[in-house]
Amino acid sequence: MLGIKKDNKHSYNDFGIKILSRSISIPSKRKIKDTVPFMNGSYDFSLLYGEQTYDEREITYTFSLPKKDKVKLNMLKIKIIEWLYDGIQSKLYDDQIPGFYFLAECTGIDYDESFYNYAQLTVSFTAYPFKISTLQDGHDIWNEFNFELDIVQNTKFNVIENESITLYNNSAVGVYPTIICDNNFEIIKNNITYRFVPGEMKSFDFKLDKGENNLLLKGNGTIEFKWFKEVL
Repeated sequence: MLGIKKDNKHSYNDFGIKILSRSISIPSKRKIKDTVPFMNGSYDFSLLYGEQTYDEREITYTFSLPKKDKVKLNMLKIKIIEWLYDGIQSKLYDDQIPGFYFLAECTGIDYDESFYNYAQLTVSFTAYPFKISTLQDGHDIWNEFNFELDIVQNTKFNVIENESITLYNNSAVGVYPTIICDNNFEIIKNNITYRFVPGEMKSFDFKLDKGENNLLLKGNGTIEFKWFKEVL
């Protein structure tokens, strides 16, 4: 039975509740506009830093709870509320969207016991705008490969002195990859040099833009780029 999963607990497998309906909104574009006197229309600064930004998305699930035994119903309701209503943002998986998860926080729960043989629990979440892939880009797990969205590409390279590579970021936005290297490396992108030391690190100065990224790697050793696709 399809459901949702959070904190390693599943709505149907662990609580036996079924989804009656689901609503997953599309995040709104965050528009930044300004006008000047006597101007027709407005200036749009939404892409000033290179890409569109988005507001959080709203997600709502309505569940049915068996109502035959009132005591069991109340105990079940307590368990579900404590499971979902913890006040923190965490990974939320929906069985209808395999291979991705939401970063979401439960922000409201409504309860209705007026139906004949079941009670109805409606749960609202506020979530990060993008669905995040459960597998990093460049993975070779063919049973999990999404032929609609995934791209076959190398993300780990053995470099002798220098090597030109192309990485394709198939996300809806730019992403900040984790860089793993066993020696000092320089990465040159758009004539800007980024320096990395041995180990694993993420720099919020170095971003893979949406689409094609042409890079020059300078160093001797192994370097890996690790990121997870983010889609609308």
